[in-house]
Amino acid sequence: MQTRAQLALSKALRQSAFHLMGAIDRFEIKQLMVLGNNEELVVLLQETYYDAEIYSCAYNKLPAKGAFDLIFANDGLQYITKQEAYITQLFGLLASGGSLAVQLPNALNMPIQVMLEQIANDKPWKEYFNDIMLYYYEPAYYYEILHKLTDSVCLWKTYYQMVFSHYQEIVDLYALTEMKSYMNSLPTNKMRETFQNNLVQLLPAAYKKQSNQAILFPYRRTFFIAKKQ
Repeated sequence: MQTRAQLALSKALRQSAFHLMGAIDRFEIKQLMVLGNNEELVVLLQETYYDAEIYSCAYNKLPAKGAFDLIFANDGLQYITKQEAYITQLFGLLASGGSLAVQLPNALNMPIQVMLEQIANDKPWKEYFNDIMLYYYEPAYYYEILHKLTDSVCLWKTYYQMVFSHYQEIVDLYALTEMKSYMNSLPTNKMRETFQNNLVQLLPAAYKKQSNQAILFPYRRTFFIAKKQ
């Protein structure tokens, strides 16, 4: 049985996919590449683009060439160091008229991310996180990259207002997303539990309970679609 955090993440994934797919003509898609090796996303795309050939690959294993009608990148670009070069490479894999559709978290200055980094930079944690690199940017950063490639650019920013009953549920969700690299870098379950507990203790300062004791967690996301002309 899925936890509440897992259910929230699955719902967010589907919402992200629907937001992007709603802006793309299904009947134009014959060849599609999805990045990230996410089986749930692949199934969703198969249900929508049922007459298209769908290829799946990891972010670090792009094909040398391609002519895709759609490249779908959901939640992964933030791990790429040289994003301008990477997006340009993706654009080169599109067929004429093809679209690059991207969704990624924008945790830049989100309270929970600031708190996470504050804890991670303290002893005894800092030594475990030297290799973690995450790159969050505002939509304007991506526009500067995309307008050099095409005149057909659509980008937007939104918040998923997730509702939780306990602060631990927010941390459970974050452990599956932006905090996943941190959790994987810690050597023992006890250390992971302690790190998460430290974050739980900080959350009430930024995420106040509502009158019914629910906690709203606004999760900021960036979307963009760029069409090759």
